[in-house]
Amino acid sequence: MPEPLPPSLDDLPLELLRDLVKREAALPIERLRNWADYWALCSVEKDHIARSTRRYGLADADRTALGTWWEAVVASACGERMAKWRAESRASHHRYVRAPQSRLRNALFQLRLNTVGPGAWCWFGNRHTTIRRYTFRLRWRP
Repeated sequence: MPEPLPPSLDDLPLELLRDLVKREAALPIERLRNWADYWALCSVEKDHIARSTRRYGLADADRTALGTWWEAVVASACGERMAKWRAESRASHHRYVRAPQSRLRNALFQLRLNTVGPGAWCWFGNRHTTIRRYTFRLRWRP
């Protein structure tokens, strides 16, 4: 992912730019192991940008633009790890997804369920009810 362009470097104080360059070089990317670590890093960086912009007295529009840009910088620095996590997430998700049933099998299942299975309606005593209520109880109670 290409690194995004900063909002406008002319309006930012030189000390803030130096701080951001040092901060980008010191990002602990190698310590990120999962999504929780990534979001914790984003939260820390967001707080740092808020403190820095408050310290240098930037306007709200500059603060928002700088925060959005810095989030994109952090995301681009973590790009390879995020791609790996997405692939692992997809792989683990596909292990638990059921394959779709064929229409014939689904139709036969619905027929069995609604005629003799637990969803079927029948006369029990003096009422028309489903089998499910009385099939799985140890003893019958009205």
